[in-house]
Amino acid sequence: MQNITDCIEFLLSRSLQKANQISKSLLTPFDITPPQYTVLHVLWEKDGVSASDLSSRLHIDAATLTGMLDRLEQKTLIRRMPDPADRRVNCIFLTEPGKALQESLSGTVEFVNERTLQGLSLDEIQTLKQLLTKVYKP
Repeated sequence: MQNITDCIEFLLSRSLQKANQISKSLLTPFDITPPQYTVLHVLWEKDGVSASDLSSRLHIDAATLTGMLDRLEQKTLIRRMPDPADRRVNCIFLTEPGKALQESLSGTVEFVNERTLQGLSLDEIQTLKQLLTKVYKP
Protein backbone atom coordinates (compact mmCIF):
# COMPACT_ATOMS: atom_id res chain seq x y z
CA MET A 1 0.00 0.00 0.00
CA GLN A 2 1.24 3.49 -0.90
CA ASN A 3 1.70 6.28 1.60
CA ILE A 4 -1.04 8.96 1.59
CA THR A 5 1.60 11.56 0.74
CA ASP A 6 2.06 9.80 -2.60
CA CYS A 7 -1.50 10.84 -3.51
CA ILE A 8 -1.52 14.05 -5.58
CA GLU A 9 -5.08 14.86 -4.48
CA PHE A 10 -3.99 14.77 -0.83
CA LEU A 11 -0.99 17.04 -1.50
CA LEU A 12 -3.02 19.53 -3.54
CA SER A 13 -5.79 19.54 -0.94
CA ARG A 14 -3.37 20.22 1.93
CA SER A 15 -1.66 22.98 -0.07
CA LEU A 16 -5.00 24.61 -0.88
CA GLN A 17 -6.05 24.34 2.75
CA LYS A 18 -2.88 26.16 3.84
CA ALA A 19 -3.39 28.95 1.28
CA ASN A 20 -7.07 29.30 2.25
CA GLN A 21 -6.23 29.58 5.95
CA ILE A 22 -3.78 32.37 5.22
CA SER A 23 -6.26 34.12 2.90
CA LYS A 24 -9.10 33.83 5.40
CA SER A 25 -6.99 35.39 8.15
CA LEU A 26 -6.35 38.41 5.92
CA LEU A 27 -9.85 38.72 4.46
CA THR A 28 -12.06 38.07 7.52
CA PRO A 29 -11.66 41.63 8.88
CA PHE A 30 -13.06 42.87 5.54
CA ASP A 31 -15.99 40.42 5.64
CA ILE A 32 -15.10 38.74 2.36
CA THR A 33 -14.16 35.16 1.54
CA PRO A 34 -11.25 34.01 -0.65
CA PRO A 35 -13.60 33.19 -3.58
CA GLN A 36 -15.27 36.62 -3.25
CA TYR A 37 -11.80 38.17 -3.24
CA THR A 38 -11.02 36.53 -6.58
CA VAL A 39 -14.15 38.11 -8.10
CA LEU A 40 -13.17 41.52 -6.74
CA HIS A 41 -9.61 41.07 -7.98
CA VAL A 42 -10.80 40.42 -11.54
CA LEU A 43 -13.03 43.50 -11.34
CA TRP A 44 -10.13 45.62 -10.07
CA GLU A 45 -8.27 44.57 -13.22
CA LYS A 46 -11.25 45.33 -15.50
CA ASP A 47 -14.50 46.75 -14.17
CA GLY A 48 -17.81 46.24 -15.95
CA VAL A 49 -17.32 42.72 -17.28
CA SER A 50 -20.20 40.35 -17.95
CA ALA A 51 -21.06 37.57 -15.54
CA SER A 52 -20.21 35.01 -18.22
CA ASP A 53 -16.77 36.61 -18.68
CA LEU A 54 -16.20 36.40 -14.92
CA SER A 55 -17.32 32.78 -14.88
CA SER A 56 -14.98 31.91 -17.73
CA ARG A 57 -12.03 33.85 -16.30
CA LEU A 58 -12.37 32.27 -12.84
CA HIS A 59 -13.22 28.78 -14.17
CA ILE A 60 -16.39 28.51 -12.06
CA ASP A 61 -19.91 27.61 -13.09
CA ALA A 62 -22.61 30.24 -13.45
CA ALA A 63 -24.64 29.03 -10.44
CA THR A 64 -21.66 29.30 -8.10
CA LEU A 65 -20.79 32.73 -9.46
CA THR A 66 -24.38 33.94 -9.08
CA GLY A 67 -24.30 33.10 -5.35
CA MET A 68 -21.01 34.97 -4.91
CA LEU A 69 -22.34 37.97 -6.83
CA ASP A 70 -25.51 37.98 -4.72
CA ARG A 71 -23.45 38.14 -1.52
CA LEU A 72 -21.09 40.80 -2.87
CA GLU A 73 -24.09 42.85 -3.96
CA GLN A 74 -25.67 42.49 -0.50
CA LYS A 75 -22.42 43.83 0.95
CA THR A 76 -22.69 46.76 -1.51
CA LEU A 77 -19.29 45.95 -3.06
CA ILE A 78 -20.65 45.41 -6.59
CA ARG A 79 -23.72 46.24 -8.64
CA ARG A 80 -25.18 44.45 -11.64
CA MET A 81 -26.43 46.46 -14.56
CA PRO A 82 -27.86 45.41 -17.92
CA ASP A 83 -25.46 45.79 -20.84
CA PRO A 84 -26.79 48.64 -23.02
CA ALA A 85 -25.84 46.66 -26.14
CA ASP A 86 -27.65 43.49 -24.97
CA ARG A 87 -30.11 43.80 -22.09
CA ARG A 88 -30.05 40.02 -21.58
CA VAL A 89 -26.47 40.37 -20.34
CA ASN A 90 -25.62 41.71 -16.90
CA CYS A 91 -22.37 43.57 -16.42
CA ILE A 92 -20.74 43.63 -13.02
CA PHE A 93 -19.40 46.92 -11.69
CA LEU A 94 -17.57 47.78 -8.51
CA THR A 95 -19.21 50.25 -6.17
CA GLU A 96 -17.15 52.89 -4.37
CA PRO A 97 -16.74 50.60 -1.30
CA GLY A 98 -15.68 47.78 -3.65
CA LYS A 99 -13.11 50.03 -5.31
CA ALA A 100 -11.85 51.25 -1.92
CA LEU A 101 -11.06 47.69 -0.85
CA GLN A 102 -8.41 47.44 -3.57
CA GLU A 103 -6.01 49.68 -1.68
CA SER A 104 -6.52 47.84 1.62
CA LEU A 105 -6.05 44.43 0.00
CA SER A 106 -3.41 45.32 -2.60
CA GLY A 107 -0.70 43.08 -1.13
CA THR A 108 -2.93 40.10 -0.40
CA VAL A 109 -1.89 37.89 -3.33
CA GLU A 110 1.79 38.51 -2.70
CA PHE A 111 1.44 37.88 1.04
CA VAL A 112 -0.53 34.65 0.56
CA ASN A 113 1.95 33.43 -2.06
CA GLU A 114 4.89 34.30 0.15
CA ARG A 115 3.46 32.54 3.22
CA THR A 116 2.16 29.52 1.28
CA LEU A 117 5.33 29.01 -0.74
CA GLN A 118 7.78 29.70 2.09
CA GLY A 119 11.05 27.86 1.57
CA LEU A 120 10.75 27.55 -2.21
CA SER A 121 13.22 29.24 -4.52
CA LEU A 122 11.99 31.61 -7.25
CA ASP A 123 12.75 28.92 -9.84
CA GLU A 124 10.73 26.34 -7.86
CA ILE A 125 7.82 28.76 -7.55
CA GLN A 126 7.85 29.45 -11.29
CA THR A 127 7.98 25.71 -12.05
CA LEU A 128 5.14 25.02 -9.62
CA LYS A 129 2.97 27.73 -11.24
CA GLN A 130 3.66 26.32 -14.70
CA LEU A 131 2.85 22.77 -13.61
CA LEU A 132 -0.35 23.76 -11.79
CA THR A 133 -1.47 25.78 -14.81
CA LYS A 134 -0.86 22.73 -17.00
CA VAL A 135 -2.88 20.52 -14.63
CA TYR A 136 -6.03 22.67 -14.51
CA LYS A 137 -6.18 23.72 -18.18
CA PRO A 138 -8.15 21.38 -20.43
